[in-house]
Amino acid sequence: MGYIYRLVPKPPKKDFFKWVDQQICLRFTAVFACPKPEDTHRSFILTYFLNDDSLQIYEPSNKNSGIWTGKFLERGSYKLANGEVVKPENLVIGQDVKINGHEFHLCDCDDFSKKWYAENTMWE
Repeated sequence: MGYIYRLVPKPPKKDFFKWVDQQICLRFTAVFACPKPEDTHRSFILTYFLNDDSLQIYEPSNKNSGIWTGKFLERGSYKLANGEVVKPENLVIGQDVKINGHEFHLCDCDDFSKKWYAENTMWE
């Protein structure tokens, strides 16, 4: 006979060692893949957090653009158009990534991300 100790279950515990070992984030610059004429000047920063496999998209401000900038997409786990969760293998410079209905073209990444990809032999 099973006993019920709580009416509201506790959330599952996160992998502590993965959290401590991989306090790393990969940063990419991106633009819309097929922009509307008014969106051609917009740029984005995609940040992928390795410790919990989450993704955040931020839009830096442009003077006098008339567009609200800041967080474009909250930090969380997102799926690609084919249904699989976004992983570092899916983030390749020069390719397009469709996240949450928006298609982004990845232009470049920071030096740390290039070094991390080179050490983990996932990307050329």
